[in-house]
Amino acid sequence: MEKIVFRVLIVTSACSLAEKHLFVQRSLDWSAARDWCREHHTDLSPISSSLVEQAFIMSVGKQHSGWIGLYWDQPQAIWKWAGAGQVTYQNWKNTMDLSQALLTTNAFWTGDGWFPEMGYTGRNFFCISLKIVEEKKAWEQAVAHCRDSYTDLTSLLSDAETKLAQNEMERHDITEPMWIGLRFLGDRWLWVNGDTLVDTAWSQGEGQVCPMVKRCGALTTEGLWEERDCQEKLKFICI
Repeated sequence: MEKIVFRVLIVTSACSLAEKHLFVQRSLDWSAARDWCREHHTDLSPISSSLVEQAFIMSVGKQHSGWIGLYWDQPQAIWKWAGAGQVTYQNWKNTMDLSQALLTTNAFWTGDGWFPEMGYTGRNFFCISLKIVEEKKAWEQAVAHCRDSYTDLTSLLSDAETKLAQNEMERHDITEPMWIGLRFLGDRWLWVNGDTLVDTAWSQGEGQVCPMVKRCGALTTEGLWEERDCQEKLKFICI
């Protein structure tokens, strides 16, 4: 039975690759683009690892260019993601040193790499879009709802994406765990939308190799993952 469920979930998901990131063809400066993303979606896109960048390209393609959530924090002299903290992954087209960073404020993405840019320039941009669904459902019902109405239950591929999910939960006054696309199937935990599971954020003692009952994953308000009984009804996050 587990193998049948595995095939149904993964094959269905493969029909609609994650639409977590959106290309917006609207010329705005960086701050206005950030505000637009926050009003209509979640935030400017953070590209916080090579894995995230691969998923990003699958969502938007390599033919577009535009603002991403990168900004230079002048007082701390570090790059940060809008709403999501310090940058740990960079993919500049050309090598960036501190002296160059001090002369810029933001960056735009292309399929060939990132380019530094002053934020007052008008450019198209990319938003990350996480949808909070406040109707409580069992995990598989949540998957079906996300696939019917959006794309899928969300994966969270980095600390930056987790932080933005927390921001959305806070914005909607969510105080309890929410379903995400984590599922134990076969012999491992995986993202049901097909994304690769590399980094994990389990609460202490969670993420067992072979859980007996709690085979679905939820995100807490603290940004940690919890094992939950899949029949439990929770609010959830779609992409």
